[in-house]
Amino acid sequence: MKQYPTQRFGKEFSMAKTTGLPTLEDLVDVPRGDLLKLRANVEEALRANEAREKQAAKDKIKELVESSGFNLVDLFGDMLPKSEGTGKRSYNRKSKDGEREPVAPKYRHPENPSETWSGRGRKPKWVEAHLEAGGNMEDLLINKD
Repeated sequence: MKQYPTQRFGKEFSMAKTTGLPTLEDLVDVPRGDLLKLRANVEEALRANEAREKQAAKDKIKELVESSGFNLVDLFGDMLPKSEGTGKRSYNRKSKDGEREPVAPKYRHPENPSETWSGRGRKPKWVEAHLEAGGNMEDLLINKD
């Protein structure tokens, strides 16, 4: 077990017997500024520890998968995010040049098939007219299955 200093900030710590770490009683009289520094150091140590443990877990998994004759894509490819080579998911449907991709139409005008609507935004006048005439949205669906 690692040994921690028993004297710090001009004070002798009683130290917890099981862990060797200072107890709350040890820290109560430590100046606030020193405690804030200590907290920052502890948080940084936690981040470094977590990163090290994550990498170790990844290495173990990779070694296990490769020793079985497979690779991660073979085993988990259907669970990985779909992307176009960027390694990231695209949620905003923007093309590679930064322009928004058009949304596929969901509804079609019954008498003029060239007029369509994606179902997003304000309803076109032909949709409103159809609904006022007693029709429903399902009548206008392009894919009715």
